[in-house]
Amino acid sequence: MFSFTMLELCLQEYRLVVLDGGFLVHADIRQKKDSVKHYRAEKLNWQRYYKIIARLKMKYKDNPRCKVS
Repeated sequence: MFSFTMLELCLQEYRLVVLDGGFLVHADIRQKKDSVKHYRAEKLNWQRYYKIIARLKMKYKDNPRCKVS
């Protein structure tokens, strides 16, 4: 959810400065994944992601400086 907040702040024309990339990433270490549950959760996450991005695109005008990777 953090990236959506950052995107929305960018679209509102806040100036953002990233001080250290180390604070933005963490490793998710797991011993064993249940592949069916993992696949379903990943699919649900992508559906939610696209819904949120669509809402932000409707709410704010396009700004080429604001990107979500």
